[in-house]
Amino acid sequence: MRVRQVSYSIGDRELSRGQLTDQMHQRFERFKQGELAVETKTRLLEKRRDGLSAALAMLDKMRHRKVELEQKVEALAAQSRLLKASKIDAGISIDGSGLSEADQLLGQIETRLAVAQRVLSHEQDAFAIPLHDDVVIEENVIAAYDEHFGQKTERLELTSK
Repeated sequence: MRVRQVSYSIGDRELSRGQLTDQMHQRFERFKQGELAVETKTRLLEKRRDGLSAALAMLDKMRHRKVELEQKVEALAAQSRLLKASKIDAGISIDGSGLSEADQLLGQIETRLAVAQRVLSHEQDAFAIPLHDDVVIEENVIAAYDEHFGQKTERLELTSK
């Protein structure tokens, strides 16, 4: 178009200088609109990528936070179990006053046992027949009686009829 001609031949078509100018103007406007659209869409794409990156970073942060919270929950559950176990143990433990009461009770029981043993030893029948597995031989018993009481009397033998 820098060369001044009245008409231009493009392919099979003949165009006047004015027609060619209008077509070139329209095409250039469409080209600029296309560039503007591409530029706008490129900025939109960059914004969306930035948003996606921020969302992925937030998602990653939330995943880490979730893991931390799960670990804290596990730690708190373990701590709760320990507290319950220590409460059970605390129910078994005896404090100082309970320990002194237990000592007093133990002393009373020992005293009662000692008294009961003395009473039993005094109440035993001096003439009680011992229940031993030993075989008692009649001659030995008679000899022991004779030795103790002397042989003042003759021995009488009784027979049953």
